[in-house]
Amino acid sequence: MKNVETYVWRWVGGGYNSCSASSKEEALEKAIAMGRGTAHRWELRVDTETLHVAAEGEINALDREYASLFD
Repeated sequence: MKNVETYVWRWVGGGYNSCSASSKEEALEKAIAMGRGTAHRWELRVDTETLHVAAEGEINALDREYASLFD
């Protein structure tokens, strides 16, 4: 059984997301699927250069960074 890790990436044009995956390839597949949106009404593109295993505390830092945009 492969080790599952949390991957994080930014979207082209802004924003970020994350998912659990056992490889970078699997994470990219999940990211692309997330970006397709509901019924293909919109589409976000993954900035593939930013896809990586999340460092400890990185998701919380990103949440704080983006939350401040809506204060």
